[in-house]
Amino acid sequence: MEINPTIINVESLNIRMKAKFAKLNKQGSMKDYQEEIDKGESEYYVNDCKVMEIAHFTDAELEEFKYQFLTNFEFLVGKGGTDSDYDTDYKDVYELLNDKPEFEKWKKQSYDEVILCKSDNDSKGFLVNPEGHNYARYVGIF
Repeated sequence: MEINPTIINVESLNIRMKAKFAKLNKQGSMKDYQEEIDKGESEYYVNDCKVMEIAHFTDAELEEFKYQFLTNFEFLVGKGGTDSDYDTDYKDVYELLNDKPEFEKWKKQSYDEVILCKSDNDSKGFLVNPEGHNYARYVGIF
């Protein structure tokens, strides 16, 4: 089955939410992520997230996608990452890492840039942060 969701850019809407991301990441399926999170708070992080896009799937596509997180998809290429609301003069995060007090301020206001994946029958959905890759590298459940 070809998986080709409709992509809606919502970055300007500044949609924010918190989600649970399993510490044991790069899992192959939603079932794997849910099992990790169900083990308890010691097995996941709660991250602040900003929804950059909504990927709207057919119900069948979303069910298939939930079992193919490590598969390459064009709609994920170059998306995701981390940013911050903290305004710094540093242009590069690697330079910022060398200034520990400044980095800590940046980190406190940081968020994951995510894609909200959903379908008509799964209106809640889940979050994906490909972190610049073309697969669902990190998956957040809320």
